[in-house]
Parts: sequence; structure tokens; C-alpha cells
Amino acid sequence: MNTPGASSRVFRVLKLGLIFSLITGSIQANWTIRQVLPTMSAPEKTVILHGSGFDPTATYTVKVGTLSAAVTEVTATSIKFTAPAGFTAGRIHVSDGERDIIAPEPLSPLRSLAGTLSLPAGVNPNNYLIMAGVEFVSADNEGEFSIARLPADRLIFLVAFNPDNESDPSFFAPVFPDDTEVTIDAGSTASSLALLHPSLMTRFPTQARARIQSAAQQTGYPQIVSLIESISAPGVDYMLDGRIRQHLQSVINATIT
Repeated sequence: MNTPGASSRVFRVLKLGLIFSLITGSIQANWTIRQVLPTMSAPEKTVILHGSGFDPTATYTVKVGTLSAAVTEVTATSIKFTAPAGFTAGRIHVSDGERDIIAPEPLSPLRSLAGTLSLPAGVNPNNYLIMAGVEFVSADNEGEFSIARLPADRLIFLVAFNPDNESDPSFFAPVFPDDTEVTIDAGSTASSLALLHPSLMTRFPTQARARIQSAAQQTGYPQIVSLIESISAPGVDYMLDGRIRQHLQSVINATIT
């Protein structure tokens, strides 16, 4: 049975322990990370961890995945670091020597990419924009374009479209992580149509490349490219042509068997 005297002694012991902990600093600082900005970055660019309770006099270490990142500034509400060279998508680990915290969002790499817009003769490329994720660019008079912020570690599809006329045909191109340049044309559009088919779709770039290489060897594939080239025109969507759908399904069936 608990007595008032025993409860009082327990309270005094707990109080003394709390005071001792405060004096010795054994109670860990209550710092948190709420947000990562940006969540996608090119190597050697600044990334900011927003939060609270950081100690500007403390030493923090940051890793992206397994790679160490240089911490450049610490305030009470933020930690700035430089995205390490060669990093891949991964969790951000932060330590003050006593606590290790994982940021709520991972960091993914970005890269730049040069490309060429080479549309069928019946289509005016000057009317087209190129969408790469959340970035929109246009080609110059030579058909050249450059994308500054492209996800570097995954398969991405570029889309060339006419923003002023949704009935005009759109064209596509897959971009693999190891591609150093890209061309958007009838051939890349045929490849994209095959890869975007539910039977061939995959998020793994190596697997996707193997599948499109196999699809390109099938009998109906050249006919798809030829039809996209020949029937594309303002207001004429090649996907409405039954021959393309027929050849595409034939290519898909031959690829998966």
C-alpha cells in the first residue's frame, strides 16, 4: 500500500533526477525536421531542411543515402547543406552526435538534357511546347531544346504538344537515366506508345529498355512509325487511326509471348 510519506520520497527522487539531468545536459535537445526544400536537386546545389530547435553552435552531419553532404549553415529553424556529387535518390539522415533523425522527404537528383524536336512534315514544330515533368520548354528554329531540371534516376516521358489546339497530335519520347540526349519524333512516339501500354509498362529503366528493344523488332513496329509520319497533321490525331491501334496491339502481343 502506498503511503503519503513514500509518495513524497518518490517525488523528491524524481525531482532531483530531473534537476541533475538538466545540469549535466543529458536530456537531448528536442529538434525536428518538418520539410525538405527542394526535394529534387542537381548535385552541388543547396538544399534546406526546415524545422525547429536546431542549435547554431552544434555540429550537425548530413547524409543523402550513404553519401556525406557538407553542412553550410545552421540557424534555429533551418539547416542548409550541399547535395553531394553523384548522389542517387535516398533518405536524408541528420545527426547532432546524440540523435539521428531521418527527414520526412527523400532527396532525388536532377540533371540537364539536350534534345531535338523533329516532327512529321505535316506538323509545324513552332506551335509546340515540350513538357518534362513540371518544366515546359520550346525548341528553337533548328528544333533544338534544353531541359534544365530533369529527374536523373528514373524513366521519364517527354511530351510535345500544341497548347493552343488540343486536337493536334502529341508526340512522345522516353528518356532513360543514361541518355545524354533525346529526339522527339515518330520513332520515339512509337516507342512511347509501346512502353505506355499496360502490358509493357514498368518503372524499372533497364527492364523498359529491354522491352522496347524487343518491341522494335516486331513486324508491325515499322508500320506504326510510318503511319505516325504520314498521317500526322494539324487537327489530325494519329491515335484515331485504327491501323495504328491494330499494329500496336500486334506488336504488344508478339513482345509478351
